[in-house]
Amino acid sequence: MLNLQFKSEYLKPATVFLPTDFIATDTWFWIDRLAHLLKQGEYLIISRSQNALYHNCLINKLEEIQGSYEFRLEKSIEILKFLRDEEIEEILSELSLRWNADPSPHDRVFLSWEEIKEMYQSGLITFGSHTASHKILTTLTDSEINDELTRSKEKLISENVVDPSFIPFCYPNGNYNDKIAKMVKEAGYNLAVTTNHGWNNAKSDSFTLRRIGIHQDMTSTVPLFAARIAGFM
Repeated sequence: MLNLQFKSEYLKPATVFLPTDFIATDTWFWIDRLAHLLKQGEYLIISRSQNALYHNCLINKLEEIQGSYEFRLEKSIEILKFLRDEEIEEILSELSLRWNADPSPHDRVFLSWEEIKEMYQSGLITFGSHTASHKILTTLTDSEINDELTRSKEKLISENVVDPSFIPFCYPNGNYNDKIAKMVKEAGYNLAVTTNHGWNNAKSDSFTLRRIGIHQDMTSTVPLFAARIAGFM
């Protein structure tokens, strides 16, 4: 373990938003399981005959996407991401059977609660809610939305990894509307972040805060990082 010394006045903790149902499990997000399936079915899709059609038109649509693996994954996510979870699960299950493919990776990808507590106690990381099961809220009923918000918040508090007086929230996939933003506030959260690009100021709505998306390719060099922050890319 590195023993690093920092001046406390320069430290600003990063915030990690947790989908609490996934913590300490071997479960993967459906997007990652889709990527796993597409990789296995890559050559099989290319060679599949035209008459091997499935009654679910979305599966046929996924198989018809041409291009690189990365392009097909991106387009497949765009097709599926606004469906309800049970519909997505049905499609992934059918793809697994159709391609005779392993339905899910087996390595653990989510933190354990012990690891989260260690990070929280370091003072370098704070945590917030990313719902309980990472379902896109705009696809849910009001009752389902409240369940996602309440269960996640209660779990974070019971595990002692948040300050109960200030718990931030992050919309899955950035999807929200005015009603959902109001429900997040009424559930006892103190702010919510979207995926809308941009900066915030004192007049910004605390439950529709903008962000600047940062990914691996955008942080590989200091100039790339600076260009992203400045809004040039």
